[in-house]
Amino acid sequence: MDNEKAAPTLAVQIADQLGKIFRHMLPGLTILFIAGAAHPSWLKREYFSMPWDLAVFAGIAIVAGNTWYVFHRYSLHQAIDWLIYITTRRSEGGYVKWLANHLYRGFHTKPEDRKLQDFVSFRSAQVIFMFITCEVALLFCVGAEPGTFYHTHRCWIGTAAAFGLLVSSVQYFISNNLDVYTVDRCTPETSRVMPGNPS
Repeated sequence: MDNEKAAPTLAVQIADQLGKIFRHMLPGLTILFIAGAAHPSWLKREYFSMPWDLAVFAGIAIVAGNTWYVFHRYSLHQAIDWLIYITTRRSEGGYVKWLANHLYRGFHTKPEDRKLQDFVSFRSAQVIFMFITCEVALLFCVGAEPGTFYHTHRCWIGTAAAFGLLVSSVQYFISNNLDVYTVDRCTPETSRVMPGNPS
């Protein structure tokens, strides 16, 4: 009976953490998987003969994934966000003030709308994962070890990755607007402008 109750609870806990998994775990595993496909000599089977080796591998995956995520989030991701701002929602206060107001409103949404915000946040995490996967796939097209599947089909892989970046950009535009519309719709009138920020 306890096992029957535990299973749904575990499933719910995993579902609640999917956003964090997409942000902090999957990118690192994807980086190492693609690196291993392009450079098999980097990840030979004998390197993982002991449990300690797997722990080191997991640590490298987490560090690599989080590092790539942060650099993506505050470079390409931020640049696209700024481009969307100047083309669709330019305000007199400028991008930084608009962003500050948006963040402020995001932390003051109605409690009953929190699930909707969580869904938008999870969607954003998925889009970032798409970006990172395509970026890594494109990067390793350069210098892949001769004779590997990756090297032989690097043109096709590069083309697919470039197309994936285009799809990711479109999805980011959609997610960005969903985020803005959701925050605007779910924020009480009294919390729409950050104190001391009139824009």
